[in-house]
Amino acid sequence: AVEKTGVSPAQRRHERVKTWTKNMDLFSKDFIIVPINENAHWFLAIICFPGLVQRFSIPSQLVNYDNSDDEKAPDPETQDDPADTSPAPSPTPDPAPDLSEPTTKPESIPLVPTPPPRRPTTPLPVVSSPQLSGRGRSSPLPRPLTPSPSGKSQSGPSASKNSAFEDQYGVLRKPCILVFDSLKGRAKGHIVRMLREYLTMEWQGKKGSILNFDTSSMSGHSIKAPQQDNYSDCGVYLLQYVESFFETPFKNFVKFDNVESWFAVEYVKQKRQKIQEIIKNLTDESKQ
Repeated sequence: AVEKTGVSPAQRRHERVKTWTKNMDLFSKDFIIVPINENAHWFLAIICFPGLVQRFSIPSQLVNYDNSDDEKAPDPETQDDPADTSPAPSPTPDPAPDLSEPTTKPESIPLVPTPPPRRPTTPLPVVSSPQLSGRGRSSPLPRPLTPSPSGKSQSGPSASKNSAFEDQYGVLRKPCILVFDSLKGRAKGHIVRMLREYLTMEWQGKKGSILNFDTSSMSGHSIKAPQQDNYSDCGVYLLQYVESFFETPFKNFVKFDNVESWFAVEYVKQKRQKIQEIIKNLTDESKQ
């Protein structure tokens, strides 16, 4: 297919996959699970509470999306630490909990794979999760933890200070993107930036207005999670991250605890066998 000219990279990436969510409102979901493969390595991003962004940044009139600001000046919040830009992944966990972003824009890493007949590229979006609502019930609108002094929605850098809500289950909600990587060492800020761009374009396409997902409205965080002890188990670690995230969900999306003890390495090493058993059992059941 011939791509349109005169559009931003973010628009082109969204154009390739916008039909994937044609009948789905991603902004009604609490979590969006994004498995990512980059340079033959799997890791996980989880977009949390994207619909809350509209509570702090007022959508503006629809205009042509311009990505030039992001191209010219990387956000200082997500600047890379030079120590995190080693050429090869390191099994040693990165001590810094905040996600960093390269000082220069990486060349054309697509947000999502191009649909067939092209060969898929990465990262892979979006598997939506059920809403975080206790025991399967629809959760009510959360109440503001720290309301704006003026009583109005805020946008810009100051909005992030008042962008947390506590729901009736005691979960402190805040729009954010969490990255779980079993082989830390490389910065993931460019991935977070492209996910924000995707959400901005998705909002524009679905809602007909502009709502910018940026560092002030949706922060990025690299979570200290269990690390693999080899160079072949990244895929099963990704699966276990998702499983553990829903088995023991976070209660605070403002300050993140160290979850390096989420599960034991020995448990992950048995994951392939357990998946094999599940597939076999399902196959046997289907034959009955």
